[in-house]
Amino acid sequence: MLAYLTWHTPAPGVDSGAYERALAAFHQSLAHVPPSGFGGSATFRVARLPAPGSEDGWAELETEAYEDWYLLDNWASLGVLEEAAVARGR
Repeated sequence: MLAYLTWHTPAPGVDSGAYERALAAFHQSLAHVPPSGFGGSATFRVARLPAPGSEDGWAELETEAYEDWYLLDNWASLGVLEEAAVARGR
């Protein structure tokens, strides 16, 4: 089992409420029709993101940021997830 983490922020000018609704719909679509090797996912709003070169390795943000967790069977499942993530309907 692997846990794949990713961090992201909305593009400038994007409404955070709309972004969160789209994010929730994306995770629900993965749960509804899970790709092969997918064990589940979760997303969290975070106040800090990794920032290489900063004093403690983390950066405070002035915008919403999100951390997504994906549970996968193996490395091959990551490729399947990436293809599913950009598939029509997601």
